[in-house]
Amino acid sequence: LLGQKSIVLTTVGFCFTSFVNVSIITWMAPLLVRAHGVPQAQVGLMVGPIAGIAGITGALLGVAVMNKLSAIDLKWLAKAPAIAKLGCITFMLLVCFAPDAKTLLIGLALTTVLSGFQVGPLMAVVQSASRASMRSQAGALTLLMFNLFGWALGPLVIGMLSDWLTPTLGGQALRYAFLADVVALVLSAVFLALACRHVKPDIARTNE
Repeated sequence: LLGQKSIVLTTVGFCFTSFVNVSIITWMAPLLVRAHGVPQAQVGLMVGPIAGIAGITGALLGVAVMNKLSAIDLKWLAKAPAIAKLGCITFMLLVCFAPDAKTLLIGLALTTVLSGFQVGPLMAVVQSASRASMRSQAGALTLLMFNLFGWALGPLVIGMLSDWLTPTLGGQALRYAFLADVVALVLSAVFLALACRHVKPDIARTNE
């Protein structure tokens, strides 16, 4: 598996996306409360439906689009998620600096759609570039890395940055702590872009 560069690069890109997803799950409610004064009793009702509907929409959209694009060129399995990350960067910046809660929720919805877009294509890369006897192992290892990296570092890094910035920025500190997610999205896009040129030769090598 380590010899298949498309799998390695895709998994690393996937891990940085996990960092973003988990930090959003953990810290979005406190951001709405601290930076926008949303009552705690309303936060779940605002964030929950948006995250659920947008995530499902993104996943279904990713499958529909990739069925067409991958038939044209297998590079799109990594290329399309890399492009989607550029949109995520824009909308994550909107989340960070939204002037009000409504604008933040719009940015959150769009970020979640584009983030969900990648799941199907990236798992397709991992499965297609693995030999048949190793596909279940490859999928399990990818998901293990995805979850370990995201849950171990996402909430921790955002929380530490927020604590560090609070003496200076007060209730607005969490806005700037979320810029770590923007950096993670940039890194994810870079690794997925690097994976593009390895997808076709790696899949071809698997089928030899």
